[in-house]
Amino acid sequence: MRGSAYAFLSRCLPILALVGMLGITATAAGAKQPILWESCHAGEAAGNCKIPRGIATDPKNGHLFIADQKNLRVNEFTAWGEFEKSWGWGVADGSNELQTCESLSGCRVGIAGDGRGQFNFAGAQGVATDSGGGIYVADVTNHRVQKFNRDGDFIWMIGRNVNKTKVEAVAPQADRNLCPVDPGDVCQAGSEGTGKSEFSSWTFGSFIAVGPEDALFVADKGRIQQFAVTGVFETEIDLPKDEEVGALAADPVSGDLYFSYTNLSLLVLTEANHDVFRLDVDSKAVVSTVEVAIPQALATGPDGSLFVFDEGSTVDLNANHRSRILKFSPAGVFEEEVVANASQADQDEFEFTTGLATGSVCFQGSYDLYLSNSTENSFVKAYGPPPNNLTGKGEVCAPPEEGPTIISQYASAVGSDNATLGASINPHFWADTRYFVEYGTAKCSEGGCTTTVPAAPGQLLGAGIVNKPVTTAGIDLTGLSPGTTYYFRFVAASGGGGPTVGDEGSFITYNAPVASACPSNQGFRIGASASLADCRAYEMVSPIDKEGGDIVGGGGEETGSGLPLSQSSLSGYSFTYSSYRAFGDPSSSPWASQYMARRDSQRGWLNEPISPPQEGAPLSTEIGAVLLPRSLGGVERDDHRTGSGARRSSRLLQPVSA
Repeated sequence: MRGSAYAFLSRCLPILALVGMLGITATAAGAKQPILWESCHAGEAAGNCKIPRGIATDPKNGHLFIADQKNLRVNEFTAWGEFEKSWGWGVADGSNELQTCESLSGCRVGIAGDGRGQFNFAGAQGVATDSGGGIYVADVTNHRVQKFNRDGDFIWMIGRNVNKTKVEAVAPQADRNLCPVDPGDVCQAGSEGTGKSEFSSWTFGSFIAVGPEDALFVADKGRIQQFAVTGVFETEIDLPKDEEVGALAADPVSGDLYFSYTNLSLLVLTEANHDVFRLDVDSKAVVSTVEVAIPQALATGPDGSLFVFDEGSTVDLNANHRSRILKFSPAGVFEEEVVANASQADQDEFEFTTGLATGSVCFQGSYDLYLSNSTENSFVKAYGPPPNNLTGKGEVCAPPEEGPTIISQYASAVGSDNATLGASINPHFWADTRYFVEYGTAKCSEGGCTTTVPAAPGQLLGAGIVNKPVTTAGIDLTGLSPGTTYYFRFVAASGGGGPTVGDEGSFITYNAPVASACPSNQGFRIGASASLADCRAYEMVSPIDKEGGDIVGGGGEETGSGLPLSQSSLSGYSFTYSSYRAFGDPSSSPWASQYMARRDSQRGWLNEPISPPQEGAPLSTEIGAVLLPRSLGGVERDDHRTGSGARRSSRLLQPVSA
């Protein structure tokens, strides 16, 4: 929905000069911050998103509220990324009414419309929350702002003529622009307007915020309006430019507002469109400017820090300009590039967003940063440490009560009397996750796994507070019987739940080794040599480094003619072979170079070129039908490469007697 709206040349050409003025230095490679979790992936079911937009966090329990644009609903997640519920019209069973849905009931796409609590197509955009549990959502295509409570119940809406009852009664405009005023009022979609509690054209963005005193701020074109928690208009702040505001955030410390003009649609590129402005609410004046290339989303931390999503340029005019999140101090001084893509072409972290938020209620001395990827490749990421305020007022911030998941289990090594077992376990944020193995010679499902290693409660997984698959340390089983089938399964538990029992696996120990009948030659009888008769073993005849040569002749394997030129003496201690490319300082380099290998009792196999020196005019390259006896040796191919013309080479192996 964004690509066609860009004025390609008019947008990108000024960026070259602009980025040079910013004074912000980015690292050469994309910065990487720890990702606590990733959730709300693309889809329509419970816990999924389709183009997530604005994000806001609940100051009481740390929950996130996400505007789910194409699913026509609001999604709620915990600070651990666990889905709680969604609300919107028909999201539970398709009924034409405001509903909530959870994982157990399942969720569906909402029904578009203009009723109470309903969103129209592409309607839900910005989200903000207050200290009393109010959730405010900018309903763009219905030209209104709606308020909900934590349960997803509709409270009120504001916008031009949203109160159908009061419009028909020709009531004062203030009553027409708030619904409900009286309990029986019928609400409807609003329309564009420039008066009090009215909103002019909106584009895609997050232009709604709540200040430290629970004042609601809503921006549109050239202004920011302030409302009480009841929806009553309080004041209006005119902005320096009569342009649409694309992003808005409130400083929880000073009460100042940060805003940036839209960068989403056709626009005249000026320096102002690439700045973030700090606005003093009391004086209604811009007091400072933060220079950013293409600001698309804003958020503030509990300490007054400013976070800006700076979108990468659409043309590689500046190698450092890739999409990134920048952090500024409360004074507006650049501090760090929090996270960034590797490059604008390699969007390995995110693609685009209009939703940034921070959450601190579940933390002691820190907070997390949340980002919504506002494209069809939908997801929400949490950057930062895991919540650590798990008691007192943050008791609701404890990890989800979910036991570990045993994803896979396997035998990584098996001998005749021992084995090593491993597994992949997701602890789901519980650092106290432990595991052990049950095994035996009969199926575990039939009670045959009677031995436990290590003893319960088992070994600590030791992964810390993470929500991803973790590979266990190997568990060694000893004293096993040779040539026997063993069955096993992993068992894991944590403070979040369990025990969780893995699927049953099995392995077979090798037979006990048999004493060697070839003691003098046993060191060579490994791999392919082990099956040779008469105690013979393979030795390397040709040198490993053949400068890219390959042991074939007359086209040989390369042409499919099948004419090997390798011969062995009857004793097996002399050997000739060919290479399609000469190596080792030969006197000539014919179509196929010949070599002699001789076995020295002290130095092993020695190789020398034996092709005659080149004399006279070159011979014809035609090859006649020559039949030569096949060698006693075999050819073992490898991927050895050497020299500038390196290619696959071959090694010649000769079976020798003990």
